[in-house]
Amino acid sequence: MPVRDRTWARFATVRAAGPVAPPDAETLRAQLRELARLDPGHPWLCRVDLTRGRLRPVTGSALDAFVDAVVREIDGDPGPERLAREQLAEPLGELPFRLVLGRSSVALRSAHLLGDGAVVDRWFPALLAGGGASALRRRDTSRSPLLRAGLRRFGRHPLDAVRAVRGAFPLAPPAPPRTREVPELGVPEVVTATVPAAEVARLRAARDEGRTRASVAAQLMSRTAAALARHGVVAEGALVMMDCRRYLGPGAAVTGNFAAGPYLDVDATNAEAMAAALARATDDAVPLVLLAAATARTGALGLRRRLGGSPGVVSPSRVGVPVQPRLTLSYQGRLALDDLPWLDRKAARYLQAAQPAGPEGITVAFAPTSAGTQLTATAHPDVFDPALLRAALAEVAGEAVAGAQPVGSVEGGDSRMAVSARRCPS
Repeated sequence: MPVRDRTWARFATVRAAGPVAPPDAETLRAQLRELARLDPGHPWLCRVDLTRGRLRPVTGSALDAFVDAVVREIDGDPGPERLAREQLAEPLGELPFRLVLGRSSVALRSAHLLGDGAVVDRWFPALLAGGGASALRRRDTSRSPLLRAGLRRFGRHPLDAVRAVRGAFPLAPPAPPRTREVPELGVPEVVTATVPAAEVARLRAARDEGRTRASVAAQLMSRTAAALARHGVVAEGALVMMDCRRYLGPGAAVTGNFAAGPYLDVDATNAEAMAAALARATDDAVPLVLLAAATARTGALGLRRRLGGSPGVVSPSRVGVPVQPRLTLSYQGRLALDDLPWLDRKAARYLQAAQPAGPEGITVAFAPTSAGTQLTATAHPDVFDPALLRAALAEVAGEAVAGAQPVGSVEGGDSRMAVSARRCPS
């Protein structure tokens, strides 16, 4: 398992889609068996050994039981949102992924160490498209991609690396002066909404006509941060996931993980500020510096364990007093979703659910589809009231939610009114 991927060993992601007409389970299992023949050792056909940091290929007589475990059919049609929530609740164990097929919705839960969004968003549609095992084979990967990207970006101008390192700070908003321990957190809640295609087109026209310098991505991100703030979930800045493949140059490719999330210390509710911060981080290659730093840290921790050092003690979950939401935004860009077996493209839903980064984490993913841009938020319901998150996302999408009232923020930016009282009373 590459060191770069081990950073994500504790995490899993879920993709869910509907309405679709998925292939039957046995067809997909046969496709995976054929893939094992064409591409032995394919990462998605390996058991995950986190203790040793290895992927163990499944071969021979064990393959049939393996493909039965990773492809599952269920009765009925729970819909993408419920299916995504259920998959977040069920651990993978040593499985690299699990594909669940409903009557008209499907969900893929995958170990994050197998790949970032650029990888999973290619694998998932290809698996369901019926193009055969050849469409699932590994792509050639550039050797030493981090070194290659670093030399290409900073080789001629080493001082640019200094600016990138400076731009990487701060890594997060200031720590709260007071915290409290919370009980063990349960399953993250999944909340979704769709910004209609016509509204996305209006945002794009505003950019093209010069009425704003903010991209569609920046406009949607800031609109989401503003809606959350109006409903009492006030975050300082935002962490934005960015793909580092752009620094490799033409013809280069990377499987696995090659993305990082710089923290943007700006007013996330301001589209122009978000756009400027995104451009600055991209131009300075801040995500590349962060990816290199995270990889080095993971490698150092692994070496420490191999030398007999302490693996470290997992700290209990703590939240600020008051709760300080940590917002992560992930805009996936244009996805190749046409190959999915849609039943109704105008009603297409493509959810991207991720484990929040800690108890105060709220992750919002943006996925363009033929129906518009799908928003998927994940957060711990023991910390944040799902009804408020649902109302905020509905506001972004221009939908009405019966009985939903923005709570606003109280003195000092206190977002306690957005906190569920079930486990974390203010």
